[in-house]
Amino acid sequence: MKFKFYTFISLFLLIGLIWIVYNFMNSKPANINLQVCFSKSIYHFPCPACGTTRGFIEILRGNIINSLYLNPLSIVFFILFLIVSVILIYDLLFKKEFLYKSYSKFELYLKLKKIKILFLILILANWIWNIYKDI
Repeated sequence: MKFKFYTFISLFLLIGLIWIVYNFMNSKPANINLQVCFSKSIYHFPCPACGTTRGFIEILRGNIINSLYLNPLSIVFFILFLIVSVILIYDLLFKKEFLYKSYSKFELYLKLKKIKILFLILILANWIWNIYKDI
């Protein structure tokens, strides 16, 4: 189980890194017209995550305000990407299980009703923000 977890996380981070590097290399600064969301392309309606890739790229360019405008989740994902990457490398180098144990505890925490409701409200607010700005 732990091996599968670490394999999945490693592949997920690697694919995410490749995706961000590819989009970073193939976009121009402040290019808010970059369209990679399948939902937006098909339904012409933004999903809660629309703008996250562009926001991530803006963070890499040092444009935090643009990132917040594109999608506040991009900052959350950027920080999460960095933290998980560092902990993963630590666990692999020192043969620890900190990431796995942390995830297991976090998963239990997410099962609490109050946390589910808060999470749902935040995602809904983010989705309304995306619809409002018509990104």
